[in-house]
Amino acid sequence: MPQKEIIDCIGDYHERTFLERLHNHRWLDYTEFYLTHHCNLTCVNCNRFSNHGLSGSTDWNLHRDTYKEWSRKLHLDKVAFLGGEPTVYPQLVQAITDVNTWWPDAKLEITTNGLLIEKLRPAVVDAIKRTQTKLYISIHYETWKDSIKQAVESKFGELTLKHAHRDTRDGPILSDRFISSSGNEVVLEYTYYFRNPALMPGKSGKLELHRSDPEAAHRACDMKHSHHFWEGKLYKCGVMVTLPYMIEQKSHMVNIHPDQQQLLDSYEPLTVDDFYADPDSVINLEKTIDQCSLCPANYTDYTKIITKDIR
Repeated sequence: MPQKEIIDCIGDYHERTFLERLHNHRWLDYTEFYLTHHCNLTCVNCNRFSNHGLSGSTDWNLHRDTYKEWSRKLHLDKVAFLGGEPTVYPQLVQAITDVNTWWPDAKLEITTNGLLIEKLRPAVVDAIKRTQTKLYISIHYETWKDSIKQAVESKFGELTLKHAHRDTRDGPILSDRFISSSGNEVVLEYTYYFRNPALMPGKSGKLELHRSDPEAAHRACDMKHSHHFWEGKLYKCGVMVTLPYMIEQKSHMVNIHPDQQQLLDSYEPLTVDDFYADPDSVINLEKTIDQCSLCPANYTDYTKIITKDIR
């Protein structure tokens, strides 16, 4: 029986940890491959700053060998491809195919706003079907639901509703989970508001970072378990990937204090060599880091993402 099946049967965290150490392997329950800054929307309060028109994408082929090396010792249970908008990424087929090959037991999903599904190339549709990749669609405007659902059905066949998620029995539906006739899981999440991100308007008239207690910010963070692969390296979260690009590309919009710039510059993502030298280094990704102070410690402010139909 393969090692992962043994661990799934055991189920107990401590015994899984024992087997990990026995074979010098480590596990991540959830990992995101960040592919591109480009996005077809400018959502207010985007937590990866895509609403400010960042440019640039990873060159997948340049880092393929590095990701393959990661896969020899790092097991991934669930993998998401995202951006930006991942469906605009020209190397998406290669990324899906490679990750499915190197981590064959991982459950794959694409996190998308759904507006470009009707324009997906046949090769992308085939890769999604072949690997049974989940479509996780965040719908950001109330009137887009039906057209996005129709677009999904045009590419992946009829959708059968399996579950409607509510916070309370009588509350509004927050998401619908479907199975398409192609066998793909499809989630429509109705997300019309975003909470305050790391960069917010400051007294200077420019965007400024927070000065939070790192522990408090880490406790409040909804990305602290969303570790990111980018350019062959493993980052704690999406902010650590995208914030340097935001400051570099949109310096005229951002007022960053020297001590905060120094703090950001001091962050070092994990390389595959770091991981091989110390396999427990991936466990440290779960811990608070000093850079958490750059993000908010509470999320009391929510803003409408899209205020009018812009399609």
